[in-house]
Amino acid sequence: MNPPAETANLAKRDESVDWTALRNEFPILRETVNGHPLVYLDNAASSQKPQQVIDTVRRYYEHDNANVHRGIHELSNRATEAYEGARQRVADYLNAGSPEEIIFTRGTTEGLNLVANTWALDNLRKGDTILLTEMEHHSNLVPWQILANRIGAKLDFIEVTDDDGQLDLQWLDEQLARARLLSLTHISNTMGTVNPVAEISEAAYARGRKLLVDSMSAFGAIPLEVGKIRYEAMVSSANKCIEGVPGFGFVIAKKNELEKAKGNSHSLSLDIHAQWAAMEKTGQWRFTPPTHVVAAFLEALRMHEAEGGVAARGARYMKNRNVMVEGMRKLGFETLLSDRWLSPIIVTFFCPSDSNFVFERFYELMKDKGFIIYPGKLTVIDSFRVGCIGRMDEHVMHRVVEAARQSLAEMGVASAAPPQAALAQRAKLAA
Repeated sequence: MNPPAETANLAKRDESVDWTALRNEFPILRETVNGHPLVYLDNAASSQKPQQVIDTVRRYYEHDNANVHRGIHELSNRATEAYEGARQRVADYLNAGSPEEIIFTRGTTEGLNLVANTWALDNLRKGDTILLTEMEHHSNLVPWQILANRIGAKLDFIEVTDDDGQLDLQWLDEQLARARLLSLTHISNTMGTVNPVAEISEAAYARGRKLLVDSMSAFGAIPLEVGKIRYEAMVSSANKCIEGVPGFGFVIAKKNELEKAKGNSHSLSLDIHAQWAAMEKTGQWRFTPPTHVVAAFLEALRMHEAEGGVAARGARYMKNRNVMVEGMRKLGFETLLSDRWLSPIIVTFFCPSDSNFVFERFYELMKDKGFIIYPGKLTVIDSFRVGCIGRMDEHVMHRVVEAARQSLAEMGVASAAPPQAALAQRAKLAA
């Protein structure tokens, strides 16, 4: 299987790692479902947390709970020590150089709202067009809808080619010519498409347009270095590929763009300039900081680095994907996307055409065997997704395939081959 261009340079997986020991670091994976060990495959929504990260949060509340920079007593000093340096760690991770362009948030959704409610107002006027894509999560859609209604702007969308899951970029230059800024996801959290961010960035800058990247499902597994791909702002958080806890995120934005955003926001809590200015002056949030999640993020980042960083974690996820896709295809399943567009984060499969296949029954049979998958339809043609991230390796993915095989047999499904309409839609991608 040829990897997508955005993932082509990920390193080979380190076979010396003891994956059983690493899995044992995640206490929730010791749970059983109907007597079977839990395998959590709905991790595209949020990954499970290792014991070290859980212990960091507990230890903070048991020993260090105090506001940072607001006391001279020992607890405040320890809390401050756990908090400081986090901006530099994020900057180093992204090869961003200076940490002064990092703004901490309470998650990707808040980060996107901060950008839309402050920074974007410096770039948009009545009648302007905001360019999005049809595959955006509502977190990168609703803020722009609200903003467009507020100032009289218009929304335009890069379409997804029929039902095959990639962006239709044939009209990109024309759409950019009409737009003032573009905001898009790096990896779709529904279909799993890896979008060609570098290519889109070049097109946007050739037209002199601003670019925002939602890297929620990619940060930690897919490279997105500031010095190599140009963008005005990138937003992400800790609770997916980094395996940190919810409640911590960040925006990285160009300093000159942040400075121009002053005075734009109608809400102090959604004012990215106020957040940034306070962080520059005091080193902390504009409001009381969630120090425990910062400490948890730093511990998760330490573990991420110990595994080998983006290259190693991304390679493990890719191995997971390849093993699962190969095995599922042997059962007759087919992926929504062709190999060129498959991400190492999640994979979407068409449902079989066999009349005996009922997804709700398949879901319950997989759950009975300890395998938790996403319980819903994702595309026009019936499909379901399986996550490849979290503390799993190829041995787990072999078990996923075997559980799917057994479930199909119990349903009386002879082949998991999808309907011809599904294959016809996917074939349009190659054309």
